[in-house]
Amino acid sequence: MPCMTTWIEAFKLSLIACACGVAVGVIWGFPEAASGQEDAVCTGPVPSEPKIQWASLAEAKTAFDRSEVRFIDARSKEAFQAGHIAGAFHLPIENGTLNRNRLTKLDPNQDMIVYCDTQGSCAASTRLAALLWSEGFMRVRVLEGGMPAWMQAAYPAEAGACQDCQ
Repeated sequence: MPCMTTWIEAFKLSLIACACGVAVGVIWGFPEAASGQEDAVCTGPVPSEPKIQWASLAEAKTAFDRSEVRFIDARSKEAFQAGHIAGAFHLPIENGTLNRNRLTKLDPNQDMIVYCDTQGSCAASTRLAALLWSEGFMRVRVLEGGMPAWMQAAYPAEAGACQDCQ
């Protein structure tokens, strides 16, 4: 019965793997189930820098209309090319750090609103805002609702390659 022995061993390994998964979940915590709408909303301040504020959609649109702010897109190159806030500057986090060449193209005295796709409680935009803050960009806020909220409101957006990403 060599075939039966193989199945029994496979079953034992599966049980061990499940037990290990449960143990890791207990130690590190289980991920919360996605509920759809909650993933599309920024849920709290930037923990590492509480001075960073949220920008409501209305505030962001008013600033956009008055050309008072620079929108900073924290998303991937592919997401940026697929569609972004009109005139946005693309500055994704690469390997946990800021691209120094891209950073030099920004004015630390300019008002900025960082946004992402808001999945995972705006993780990319809040992380980027904290990194910018640590580099001396003190006038940075995070867009509540991010790109999905901007698009849902039918505010100005465009698609295409980043023109100043060289």
